[in-house]
Amino acid sequence: MPEINPEEFAIPFFTEQNFTRRKCPNCGSYFWSQNPNQTTCGEAPCAPYTFIGSPPTKRRYTVPEMRIQFMDYFAENGHTRIPPYPIVARW
Repeated sequence: MPEINPEEFAIPFFTEQNFTRRKCPNCGSYFWSQNPNQTTCGEAPCAPYTFIGSPPTKRRYTVPEMRIQFMDYFAENGHTRIPPYPIVARW
C-alpha cells in the first residue's frame, strides 16, 4: 500500500486537541493518540483485548435484551425506530 503524505492529516483539530501521530512498531500503521504512553496502534494483534473479563455493562444481557437496549438508545437520542425489513446482501 502506498504511503500517504502525513500533511494530508495535519488539520488544526488534531493539534488543538493534543493528538500526536505515531507509527505502530508492530504493524507499521500510523495512528493518532492523546495518550503519551500509548506505543501501539491498539488494534489486534498489536495490543491485547481489554474487554475480556471486564464487561462494559453492570449486568448480563441476552441477545434479545441487548438488541432492545441498543434500539432504545437510538430512539432516546432522536432516531426513529422502524419495523424490520428483510434484506439481501448485494455482494
